[in-house]
Amino acid sequence: MTELQDSDSVSDCPESDVVTVVWPPVNRILFRFVFVYVVLFLGSFSGGYAPLSLPIIYLFGALWSGIIPWVANSILQVPPLPVHSDGDGLGHWIMMVGCGVLAVVATLI
Repeated sequence: MTELQDSDSVSDCPESDVVTVVWPPVNRILFRFVFVYVVLFLGSFSGGYAPLSLPIIYLFGALWSGIIPWVANSILQVPPLPVHSDGDGLGHWIMMVGCGVLAVVATLI
């Protein structure tokens, strides 16, 4: 056997060197929530700046174009809002809260 084959062999490693990391439940829950929130937030607010993000933008656009008017009209009792407005419109605040709610739901699943 050559030196390269010896150094690449996994079967030569003793099993006592393998370390299994166990995350505490609080860390697992927080990681799930933050990961899902960041993915939803970036998918909703990326604006097409990320490469190859057009399918994601269309998906989230379709999602929020149904949710934002319903929340504005049914829950907040205000006239339907545009999905995207200039600056920090109410539609963007609804999207941020919606990302948080969906992240909580995904964390609980």
